[in-house]
Amino acid sequence: MTACRIDKHLGARIATARDEQHVGLADLASALEITDQELLAREQGLVRIRASELARLAFHLDLPIRWFYDGLPGQALFDERAAADTGPNSLLTQATALSISATYSLSSTERCGSAMM
Repeated sequence: MTACRIDKHLGARIATARDEQHVGLADLASALEITDQELLAREQGLVRIRASELARLAFHLDLPIRWFYDGLPGQALFDERAAADTGPNSLLTQATALSISATYSLSSTERCGSAMM
């Protein structure tokens, strides 16, 4: 499976956060109940990260989910709208907006295809 740009970005951010927080690969993998190899594959962008996994990663690394999307091309399109949403589902709305924004700012060859899920 070929990694797409979004998977690579999120994976790199996970690796950066883990390194900055001095959390070992094995320790974080254990906390997520996955193998070291599975976490490494996510960090390399080879395996798509589920929303629930990203939420667990954010919790264990003590970071907001939004941090993982920082620097992803296209996110600025939804920043104002997401910031204005303070309803009960605002975190979901912000994460969804960032994912949609990032996906549609990429060319069709850079997008993650549904066949890759």
